[in-house]
This record gives sequence, structure tokens and C-alpha cells, in this order.
Amino acid sequence: MTPSSQAPSRLARTTLALLAALATALATLVAVAAVPAEADTTRIDPQRLERGPDATAAYVDGHTIHDGGTTTRVRGGSVQLLGTRPDGRYVVLVHRDDRWQVRAQKPEGSSRKILGDVPGSFDVVLADAEYIGMLRDGGFIDELKPADYPFEDFWPEFQKFEGHWLD
Repeated sequence: MTPSSQAPSRLARTTLALLAALATALATLVAVAAVPAEADTTRIDPQRLERGPDATAAYVDGHTIHDGGTTTRVRGGSVQLLGTRPDGRYVVLVHRDDRWQVRAQKPEGSSRKILGDVPGSFDVVLADAEYIGMLRDGGFIDELKPADYPFEDFWPEFQKFEGHWLD
């Protein structure tokens, strides 16, 4: 055997190199195709966002209303915040001396009764039929005698308002 017959020909070496490159490319394509495509994502860094004013909501902690940087002390045994009036006063339900009162509380501390249990006075709260039904079912409405009221003087739609009558 001659030395030239033992060495691969130039054509054979080129063919082997080409086949190796092709096999590598095919393996790479298969590997890439097997990896799921990443969905487009948007990353948000909260530290870099522009900030507007923080949203705050008033809340009660014990006898104190906290509203942003303002605190308002409310006198009474039990205090519940019902809302805020357009003039900036808080509407609070206060249990004081075995009576419940709805009060308009100013941020600087003074308050005025809106509704409350005062001997000889009556407060009226208007409500829809669904709410009246819940109050009735909960036993919060006292039964009245229809004969004590001039229903014939009422408009027909108010003479027997649905949800107010048990019979």
C-alpha cells in the first residue's frame, strides 16, 4: 500500500467536514425548536415609575379617625365611620350613654348630632323595600296598628307598600 492510498482524499475530507457541519446545524435547529418561544413581556420597575398623589381612605382605629396625615379624636364608647360629607366633616355612628347617634365630626374635633336617640324625638331614615324587608326579618321594626294611620289619605302606591306588610 502506498502512502497516498492510506490518506483520505481531499474530496473525502471536505465531504466529512460538510457532513459534520450539517449534523451540527441540524442538531442546533432541533434544540432551538424544542425550546418554547418566550412570550413578549414587559417588565415594570416600581422604583422608576412616576408617582402621583397616594390614594388614601379614612379609617377608624379605636376612637380616632385617620385620614392621610390628619387624626381626629371622637368621643364615645364605640365609633364607626359611615362616610365623609362634601364639607369635609366625617359622618360617624357613635354609641354613647346607651344611645346610638349619627354625628357630623369636624376634623378639628367638634361634632354635631345628625340623628340620635333623644327622649321625645324621632328620627326617620328612608330606605328601599329590600332594606326594609331585611330590617323586618331581623326583628328591628316594631309592628304598628294600621287603624292608627289615615292610609286613605296616602297616594295609592303608598297605601300598601310591598315589603312593609306581613299579611
